[in-house]
Amino acid sequence: REFGFDDSDDDMFSDMGLRSRMNRMGHPFDWGEQRKGRLEKQKGKAKVKESKEQLIESASKGNSLEVGDSLPDVVVQSHEENDTPASSVFIAFLIVYTHFSTVVVSGLYFYGSVLLAFDFYYLLNRKLKEILCEVEANGKGKTRMESYRKACNDIDKLSAVYSRIGLFMTRVNRVSAVQISCELLGGFLMITVALYYMFYALLSTKFTENSTKYAPWMDIILECLNGVIYSLIFCMEIHTITSITSTAIYEAAKLPRNIHHTLYINADEQFKRGMQELSLKLLSEKPEIMPLGLFVIDRSLITATVGTYLILLVQFQLDRKNFNILRG
Repeated sequence: REFGFDDSDDDMFSDMGLRSRMNRMGHPFDWGEQRKGRLEKQKGKAKVKESKEQLIESASKGNSLEVGDSLPDVVVQSHEENDTPASSVFIAFLIVYTHFSTVVVSGLYFYGSVLLAFDFYYLLNRKLKEILCEVEANGKGKTRMESYRKACNDIDKLSAVYSRIGLFMTRVNRVSAVQISCELLGGFLMITVALYYMFYALLSTKFTENSTKYAPWMDIILECLNGVIYSLIFCMEIHTITSITSTAIYEAAKLPRNIHHTLYINADEQFKRGMQELSLKLLSEKPEIMPLGLFVIDRSLITATVGTYLILLVQFQLDRKNFNILRG
């Protein structure tokens, strides 16, 4: 430019150098094709710039794009050229890996505590069965009163231990309430969203019309695989929590069953009174894990919650134009 040349002259000199090199290699050089390709490239950049300016101008005026509106082709094409699937997959993998690493590290206390409570309830059940078997065996012998006296003392100790385990479960529930609530609610959200977009890909006509990179059915298959994978990952997480808690609670529920399945018609009055007090305590102090008091963790939690919200989301979309496939 210091000698009076502009950008077109630079392109001319570069074309001249390319022409001389190609002539030396024995290939003909077409000056018009090179000039035509360069002009088309400049026009494409100008269109992209103009479209972006129009979008910025419309946004500054307060005009927002609606659901059915589409971006200009040049903007979509420019976005597709700059799209990097590898980076998006890496980011998704990093999010899932970080989430599960946090869940494993923070969930060790909760899982270990609930499994420890399960062992305590298992030992209580075994001790209660031993007491009942010993009373039944000595009920008609000479050592009847001695066996009842010993059984009453053992039942009092068993009742005290059961109360301590109940306090332990209450503290575990209080300490892990926020963590379990975040894990379960986050899992419910991810499962519902993944399944919703999977059904959207299967039932929507707009999804197939906007397919650009692959064939329409290939996009549908990829979206369904994505939904299934995410759903399985977070279902495994929720299933782990519900299985551990349900196992401990089910073991605690065996205690009143063992008491009620035994008949004490001719038993000692003090022994029957002790068994009644223990039975009332077992019924009134049932162990429950309710994070923040929102819901009780059991095995029907996944199906009930996710199924309800998924049905609601699909019903809100049935009257839209995108779901014409449902109307036949």
